[in-house]
Amino acid sequence: MRPLLPGDPPRPCEQEALTREEAEREGAIATSLTTKINKLRRIAEDLLSSGELQEGSRAQRDVQEIWETENYARVYWRRGGPSGHATQ
Repeated sequence: MRPLLPGDPPRPCEQEALTREEAEREGAIATSLTTKINKLRRIAEDLLSSGELQEGSRAQRDVQEIWETENYARVYWRRGGPSGHATQ
């Protein structure tokens, strides 16, 4: 298995491990939030790759922004979040 590049979404097995780490660290609220964010990320990814959104449209830009914001948040937390302690 190849390591992920910064900004790449984790593979399913890695996401499960990250979710468990977050649950241990942050508790049930973080797990619930992480699950919901992951659902949003999958929806955004599906919409962007489906070709259903018109290129350059407001909808496409908004969905792209959701995707990028979620990926930024994921990288931020994987690098240690506000505590400064990396999770990897």
